[in-house]
Amino acid sequence: MARKLAALLVGLAAAGLLVEISLRLVPTRFTDWNSTVRCRLDPELGPVLEPGQRAACNGACYRVSPLRVNSRGFRGGEWNLEAPFKIGALGDSFLEARQAPEGAHVCALLQRLLGVPVLNTGTSGFGTIQETRAFQSVLRPLRPGLVLLFFYAGNDLIDNSCGLLRRQWGVVPPTRSCAEISRGNLEVVKPLAARAGWSLALASRLTRHSELFLAFKNLLYSQNRSSVAWDAYRPPPDETWSRAWSLTE
Repeated sequence: MARKLAALLVGLAAAGLLVEISLRLVPTRFTDWNSTVRCRLDPELGPVLEPGQRAACNGACYRVSPLRVNSRGFRGGEWNLEAPFKIGALGDSFLEARQAPEGAHVCALLQRLLGVPVLNTGTSGFGTIQETRAFQSVLRPLRPGLVLLFFYAGNDLIDNSCGLLRRQWGVVPPTRSCAEISRGNLEVVKPLAARAGWSLALASRLTRHSELFLAFKNLLYSQNRSSVAWDAYRPPPDETWSRAWSLTE
C-alpha cells in the first residue's frame, strides 16, 4: 500500500512538472497574466500592497510597468505632506488602478489638474469597512482638507457584508474583513490573520514562480463571476441585501 501511494505521489509530481514545463514553453491566456506585484496581510485591512516596490502588472489586455508603490503601501509616489492643503482619497481597485500607467490613474490626474497633493489610499479588494479603517489609521492623522470616498455598488456592498461574501464564495475568505448587524449593532469581523498570513505569502510566491499555479488561479477567477452584484442596482431582493445596504450606509 505504501509503495502504491509513493508511486502515485511520484506520478502526480512528474505530471505536474511536465505541465509546468509545457506552460512555460507555450503560454496560454491563463498564464500570460503574470505580475510581480507583491502583497502583505494587514491584520485590520486584509491584503494590501507591500511598501516601496516597483512592480509590473500584466493582464489579459494590458501591461503596466513600472507600477510604483510608496513607503506607506499605496499606489504612486511619496506623498507631499508639507502642502497646506491636501486631498485624501478612499476607494478600491478602481482607485488603485493597477491597469493604468503611472500618471494616468484618477488620483494622479486630480493632483495634476488641481495642483494639490492627492493622497491615494485606494486598494484592490477594499470595501467601505476597510476604507473607513484606512481613513482612521492613515488619512485622519494627516489632516487632509478634503476626503473623497469612491463607492462602487457593483462589489463594495458584497465586500462589506459577511452574508453576501458567504453567498458568493461559500465562506468568508480568510483574508477579508466584513461586517454584520447583530441586535441592531454593527459588528466588524476581522480577517483570520493567523491562518491567512502564511497562505497569502505562499500564494504570492507561487503566483510569481509557478505557471501551473498561476493558470489554476486565473482559471478559477475567470469562472467565479457571480451575478449577485447586479442586485445592487435594483431594490434589495432579500433580507441579506437589505442588511448589506444598512451596514454600508
